[in-house]
Amino acid sequence: MASYEITVRRNGAAGKLEFTGGGVSVNTTCWWDANHVIVAGEYPSWRTRMNSKKDSVTKEKRPGIWLGKNVPYGDGSKTSDGIFIHEGTGPSWSDGCVVLKRDEMMKMWNAIIPDGTANVLVKVVDGAGA
Repeated sequence: MASYEITVRRNGAAGKLEFTGGGVSVNTTCWWDANHVIVAGEYPSWRTRMNSKKDSVTKEKRPGIWLGKNVPYGDGSKTSDGIFIHEGTGPSWSDGCVVLKRDEMMKMWNAIIPDGTANVLVKVVDGAGA
């Protein structure tokens, strides 16, 4: 069982990201690239840093929540090993990832204590459940 849970509620071009853990609560707007939408579902995930993107403030590798390998896109045409939840200011920051404002991302990321396992469960919910 995961120690932490993140819920992404998608409804239209944007949605809400919800997280409670480590004494922190986040309930904020999030975005994604409408041309690269992943399938709704549950993803065992990890707190980590992205290899190919830099943090907008520190210029270190960008903090992120990695959704794991073979995350399917909604049209069924392909999967990706590079889907994250990470900082951003809108859909243009996404290559299929879920993005949210940096302050909210860092609050959540800092509250999650990695343990070497997929100890974060990311739930992506569409439509009426959003």
